[in-house]
Amino acid sequence: MMKSSSVLLKDKRSKEIVKAVVRTVFYQFFLIFIGLVIGFITAPSYWGNKAPIIERSVRNIFFPLEYNQNVEQHVMEFGKYRLWVELDCPPNLTCFNSKVINEEWYETDYSYEDADKNIVEGKYSTRIRWQPWEFYYPTPAESEPEKNF
Repeated sequence: MMKSSSVLLKDKRSKEIVKAVVRTVFYQFFLIFIGLVIGFITAPSYWGNKAPIIERSVRNIFFPLEYNQNVEQHVMEFGKYRLWVELDCPPNLTCFNSKVINEEWYETDYSYEDADKNIVEGKYSTRIRWQPWEFYYPTPAESEPEKNF
């Protein structure tokens, strides 16, 4: 059986339309690709500086860090180090009742012997930001001032 000429004409016309659409889409993507290539070639230092930042941000957003015992131990050690530096590095600093509150606030009671052989006691609290900067960056809702006071 032979197909009628109108069916062949429709098939030919539909093939031409498909070819035109495929060509159009291909050339659009091809021009975008050429534009990106030229952009990378003309400004490699700009893209080279941005690539690690973007890669790290994507990793931090989609694979967030978890708070665990290891992180808590590092927060406590860094808090003790910060206290030691703020007190001008006393050689016999003793920290007791140390704790981490809300994953970021380090609190401790401390004592040390100063240069005059006096025992100095005190309480110390500091915030240690251990998460990447994306977690501390305010959202647009947080950064806008409240409309109703």
